Amino acid sequence: MQTGIATPGLVAVWATNITRYALITTTPRADFEALRDATFQGRTYADYILIYD
Repeated sequence: MQTGIATPGLVAVWATNITRYALITTTPRADFEALRDATFQGRTYADYILIYD
């Protein structure tokens, strides 16, 4: 999602037979708190956040 390759709207178009999906993103440890608390249109940015150093 961050790179623009996959967005929730495109997932719905490509995966017509999938009824449930999760959004996964990565972030450096320093940015984790802000990303975890951020929302867009009432939804968190990702269902899972992978943290790296």
